[in-house]
Amino acid sequence: MVAAFLVGLPNAALQMAVRCLEVALQEQYQVVEHRETDGDLAELIHWAEGHLAGRAPLFQRFEPLRHLAHRHRSMDEQELLAPLSAVRDVSGLIVEFYPLPDETILQPIKCPLCGDTHTYTFSPREYYLGNIVSLQCERSRVAHPWLIDWI
Repeated sequence: MVAAFLVGLPNAALQMAVRCLEVALQEQYQVVEHRETDGDLAELIHWAEGHLAGRAPLFQRFEPLRHLAHRHRSMDEQELLAPLSAVRDVSGLIVEFYPLPDETILQPIKCPLCGDTHTYTFSPREYYLGNIVSLQCERSRVAHPWLIDWI
C-alpha cells in the first residue's frame, strides 16, 4: 500500500488498503464468531464497530473507513489525502489485529551523512508505518529524520 502511494499510484494504494482491511476483518470475524462470513466490507465494518471497538482507540477511525467501503473505486487528484488516510487507518488497525512482538526491534539503517550502517533500537510502540523518528549518527553526531515505511 505504502509503496504504491509513494510512487504515485494513489488508486492502487486505495484498492490495496480496502482489500487488506477486508481480509483482516474477515479473519477477526472468524476468530470472534467461530465461523466464516459472507458479508461485504460495509457489513464487516458495522460488525467490527460493535465487537472490536473496545480494543483500542484506533477503532474510532471506522467512520472514514465506512465511507471508503462505498467509494473506493477511483480518486480524483484533489482527493489524494483519502488514500493516505486509508493507508494510515488500515495500517493502524492491522497492527492492532496483528501486534508486533513485545521485544525491541533492531533496525540497521544507513546514515545519509557518513554512509555507515548503524543499528538502532525501537520499541514496538514507535515502530509503525508513517512514524518519523529522529536518529543521531554516532560518527557524524548529526541527527536526521527517518520515516518508518515498512513493517
